[in-house]
Amino acid sequence: MIIKSILLFLALWVSVPFEVFDDRKGDDHTKKMDLVWRNVIWSIGAGLNWYFLDKPIAASVYLAWALHFLTFDYWEAAILYKNGVINSKGDWFSYLGKSSPMDNIPFWRKATPAQRFAMRIVFLIPALIWYF
Repeated sequence: MIIKSILLFLALWVSVPFEVFDDRKGDDHTKKMDLVWRNVIWSIGAGLNWYFLDKPIAASVYLAWALHFLTFDYWEAAILYKNGVINSKGDWFSYLGKSSPMDNIPFWRKATPAQRFAMRIVFLIPALIWYF
């Protein structure tokens, strides 16, 4: 049961490596398709969690979103720096995308990297509580 639970929990996070791989050389104007695939993957993960673990679908989708929100930008920035797409300056925690709606909200852009990380954690905690 533990292995099944871990695998199904990871199914909610699998959109992150999928999108990081897709965007590893920079965003190639596939934002709409990224959104479609992300929602398909989240829906499949939520459906599997509901079917096998009897988890509420909304709780699973919220957790998938929170996990994506917490990890995607950091992993993506690290890969883009590694591949030479963006200039590192040794601080990939401060990276903000140019075309992401979230990265263009004024309060988000003005927030420090530590404040943005804290906001990500604030979204993750209730998602974990609801899911578990």
